[in-house]
Amino acid sequence: MKTLEEKRNFAKQYISSLKAIEDEMEVYKEQKRDLRNEFREEGWLTTHEIAATVRAYRLVVQANKGSLDLDELWDNIEMFKTQIREVPLNSPSGEFSK
Repeated sequence: MKTLEEKRNFAKQYISSLKAIEDEMEVYKEQKRDLRNEFREEGWLTTHEIAATVRAYRLVVQANKGSLDLDELWDNIEMFKTQIREVPLNSPSGEFSK
């Protein structure tokens, strides 16, 4: 059985390691924010479309792990079907209508 002092030391080690990991992760989080901003600023995807795309991606990842939520996948597919139907047939740029 560990003493209280040993547990405190392990807790300090854990927090120190966790902080180092989270500090490293911040760089990647910043890159994700920059990527989202670029796609929004260029008009390639809206915030809603980015979120739906990421949700669909996460669902595929979950499916590969054996925990797919079919209702959630369908909801995301429906969002894209709705958006695609709103694109005018004669739109030269293929942009979504709002």
